[in-house]
Amino acid sequence: MLQKQSATIVDRRTKNPEETTQVRGMNPMRVHLKIKNKSLASEARTIKTEEERLRKILMYKRMKNGPDKITTDDKGNITAIVGGWDEATISLHKTIMSLSQHRRLPVRKERRSSHLAYNFLKGTAYKKAEGFCYTEPNWSDIERMALRYGDDDERVIRQKFEEWRTT
Repeated sequence: MLQKQSATIVDRRTKNPEETTQVRGMNPMRVHLKIKNKSLASEARTIKTEEERLRKILMYKRMKNGPDKITTDDKGNITAIVGGWDEATISLHKTIMSLSQHRRLPVRKERRSSHLAYNFLKGTAYKKAEGFCYTEPNWSDIERMALRYGDDDERVIRQKFEEWRTT
């Protein structure tokens, strides 16, 4: 586990490590959380790009195989759909759906939690960080990240977190 330490920068004019300046408000662990945010956002973009690429391939395969032929019984109920869906096409469709669900469920939830934890550690108000939303965030995940990446005592972070989430 990474040790918590205060960040310092070397004065560029002297290039002397003894002459350092304390960076106020800089927490190295908070930088790790910021990087996690960026990597989750990048992962979502990459998955979306791959989904779009695979959807184009799927459309091409469906057009190449011809239109679906729907067979019905006497009452008009669909009994079978034939054409356009060979094994490779079905496998490709399942891959697209799997990628889409991964992007929309776990990646999106983790990204939201890490974004809120980062804003909590930065001192941004919850209402300003998220604005309007339909669902409650996963408060336990946010608190877990705040405890992991925060530089205060665990008790202090928990107290500040409870105040933050209710305002």
